[in-house]
Amino acid sequence: MPFDYNTLITDRTQSDVDDARRLIETGGPIPQNHRGFYNASDRNRVGSAAAALAAALAGYGYHTGPVAGKSDWAPDTDVTPVNSANCLADIKSLKDSFYGATPLPDTMDYIDHNTANNIEKLLFEVAGHIGLMERAFARCGAFSSGQEVIFPT
Repeated sequence: MPFDYNTLITDRTQSDVDDARRLIETGGPIPQNHRGFYNASDRNRVGSAAAALAAALAGYGYHTGPVAGKSDWAPDTDVTPVNSANCLADIKSLKDSFYGATPLPDTMDYIDHNTANNIEKLLFEVAGHIGLMERAFARCGAFSSGQEVIFPT
């Protein structure tokens, strides 16, 4: 099943973060997909998108380098500097091998809502440029291609 790039979250706000802080301070239940946190559901979405984009680019002859596209994060998975760096390396590899203008952080340490938005914006941007490339492909059939030249037999 192809990845739905419309599920990428690119519009987190400071009020989402403030709401998340209130939930922590009051001890309220924290929903799995709360936009004020960067959690397993975000990492899974980003990993799935990165893997799908790497596969699409490879199909068109673009070498992205290794893109793990880790998408098996659980809420209790330990987030380490190494696995965070690997996730960011996947996204940077896509940007470097194809096209992307959205700035990315140097590290995943202490990312804010704007940085989280940019990570997913870059993936959406790459997907959009792949779509533009696909729409620009020349369309021709085997029986109409090159018919203006007839070679002697």
